[in-house]
Amino acid sequence: MVRLNKINFLERLIVVLKEKVAIIDIGSNTIRLVIYKKRKNGKQFKKIENIKKTTRLRSYLNDEQSLDQEGISLLIETLLNFQTMIGFYEVSEPICVATATIRQAKNKEDILQLIQEKTGLVVHVLGEYEEAYYGYLAVVNSIDILEGITIDLGGGSTELTYFNNRKLLHHASLPFGALSLKLQFIKGEIPTDQELVQIRQFIGSHIEKIPWIIDKQIPIIAMGGSARNLAQLHQRIHHLPPAGIHKYEIKIPEINGIKEKLKSLSFTELQNTEGLSKDRADTILLAIEVFEILCLFTSATKFISSGKGLREGVLYSHLNKRASGFTNQLLT
Repeated sequence: MVRLNKINFLERLIVVLKEKVAIIDIGSNTIRLVIYKKRKNGKQFKKIENIKKTTRLRSYLNDEQSLDQEGISLLIETLLNFQTMIGFYEVSEPICVATATIRQAKNKEDILQLIQEKTGLVVHVLGEYEEAYYGYLAVVNSIDILEGITIDLGGGSTELTYFNNRKLLHHASLPFGALSLKLQFIKGEIPTDQELVQIRQFIGSHIEKIPWIIDKQIPIIAMGGSARNLAQLHQRIHHLPPAGIHKYEIKIPEINGIKEKLKSLSFTELQNTEGLSKDRADTILLAIEVFEILCLFTSATKFISSGKGLREGVLYSHLNKRASGFTNQLLT
């Protein structure tokens, strides 16, 4: 069996942080490859490739909470395709991390063994704290903000952190994401009003148990594909010129306005909505419910979209710890 530990993962990262860095993020909804290249100043990295494959691995967890053979085959196929691209860019030691679905799969060790045998990749399965920490780190290294609550809404879990004076003070992992909410509650393509009521109650029952978020009256900083889509939708609905989605601010009442507009659309109309990824048409309303309920419990002052997330956090962490001379603004 493959034995992975945090020390080996850190050592591996030190080896690969050279001119180019490839990070593979095996998520519950998507698998993504991002390749970064060091700038000429030697102190910053820029993104030179970003490839996404929507696999929805979460939907391949069976009743025993094991990833079934179809899901494993899709995962291996995607990673082999990514390896081809990594070879094209001549990156010798890709970093590969996995989150909630692999973390929760009963056959996790078998999956990791098979990945290594078929692709040569060594996968580090992030713990709940690690996943939350890397998201927090991406935010405080790329946004000038002293206090806030971060939310990384994935397909199978949701990670929250609270930081003050840029220091991480609390974290929590919620056992649901946009895709798992759909699989658990939604019978059709998009939620009915009754299903949305059930989902709100479910989300609220988990968030209300986290004492350190109640009535904080500070900004919410959201990362992940759903947060990026929400920022893009806000720009389109309010007829604003494209301004990028990193550090993009939305007033709290406007989140509900976007949700109500989307609720009036059919699934086909959602799929064709400008600013909304087609593969998120069936989960965007669920994601917005999570954002809106979190804002309600925290009495959030504003909602900020972060274009930097887990993958950038992995890079920030080890550049900051192990390499001298790097600037705080490591990614451009």
